[in-house]
Amino acid sequence: MRPRGYRKPVEERDERDMLRAVARAKKTIRHAVKTIGASHLLTLTTREHENCPESLAVRWKRFVRAYRNFSKDGFPYVAVPERHPLNPKHWHLHVAVRGFVKIRIARRLWWACCGGRGMGNVDVKHIKVGVHRNGMPKGPLVTSERIARYLSKYMSKDLIFAHRADKKRYWRSEFELPMARRYWLKARPGQGGLDAAFAEFLTRFPVSPDALSIWFFPSGSGFWCSYNPHASIEDTHPPPF
Repeated sequence: MRPRGYRKPVEERDERDMLRAVARAKKTIRHAVKTIGASHLLTLTTREHENCPESLAVRWKRFVRAYRNFSKDGFPYVAVPERHPLNPKHWHLHVAVRGFVKIRIARRLWWACCGGRGMGNVDVKHIKVGVHRNGMPKGPLVTSERIARYLSKYMSKDLIFAHRADKKRYWRSEFELPMARRYWLKARPGQGGLDAAFAEFLTRFPVSPDALSIWFFPSGSGFWCSYNPHASIEDTHPPPF
């Protein structure tokens, strides 16, 4: 294990270091997209035949400032550049955002950032999540998870080597997490204490069993659970450890 906070010099980094950096970036992107509750996926392009992620970053920052002045809201986002499949020297931008996007205003502002009318474009992609087996539509949490998977796939080995050393591979807005709520259950260790704690948990939080993922510690000291009100039994996940 390398010392915490230590960064290898650029000339000493090998392919494994690069791939580990990709894995960390993918994980951060997925968590960030789910945290902001992304609901839409934007694609921003330019008319340039050749550009770079750094030039896109400058224009994107100008666009965010201008759009926030018009919309008067926070505009949380997670942005990832992608190389064009037919033109390796051209890059465009995929952005996960939360809430309704005023697409006409967004296009005009992006044109201004790119040099004039028609010098770029902004598209909105509708993410289809379908319905559960019981016919109920899947909710916004499923949409955010789908966008997170869709966005993180662009963090590839090609993107790592295309950037200059120590340059960011994605950009995200600042956002505040909601305060955590902690509950102390009255159960005591031994004599079925864990079962009593779980029963009290279900009493305090009446949830649907089909949307609840639960795992009891083998030592009998506690349990882990995750609840998604918009999920069904096929969407539940194992514990993240």
